[in-house]
Amino acid sequence: MGIVLVGGISFAGPAAASEGECVDAVSSTRAIDLPGLKPDTLIAVEQCLELQGATVQASSALVWQILDDVVQDRGKRFTSFEVTNRLESRLAPGEAPRTVSTKTCDFAEQLNAAWSNSVAIECAAPAAPYNSAQSWASGTTVVYDLEDDGKGPVTWEIAGAPLIRG
Repeated sequence: MGIVLVGGISFAGPAAASEGECVDAVSSTRAIDLPGLKPDTLIAVEQCLELQGATVQASSALVWQILDDVVQDRGKRFTSFEVTNRLESRLAPGEAPRTVSTKTCDFAEQLNAAWSNSVAIECAAPAAPYNSAQSWASGTTVVYDLEDDGKGPVTWEIAGAPLIRG
């Protein structure tokens, strides 16, 4: 995935649909207002659906940066920051998606350790055998909990990468 951070978080456009590259990528950003004097943080997630020879895989990449010039509270910002990727398939148009594989990664440690990260950290669901008779999609759910905000976990659904069909 080609992720670049230049004066803000941005992702490269969708890659060509060749083996080993994203068939299509969906990017989503969120500015998170942290409690007290902790620095507000902009997080970007890029979701990818990738063909790899005879397999298909769903993954996501995460980059972030703080939005404040001066950091007054250097304390822990996230209790948890879990990214769950789903590889989904459908046998027929209009059919409900079936989850083929899933993986959850907790990135709280990385987010708490660095104010920004322009080198994407990735989480990928296990690859599955590609069947061109099926439609394939990816889905990503982010659940994060801010330290000391008293509100509990927040769920952020990322729109899935478009269906691909062989």
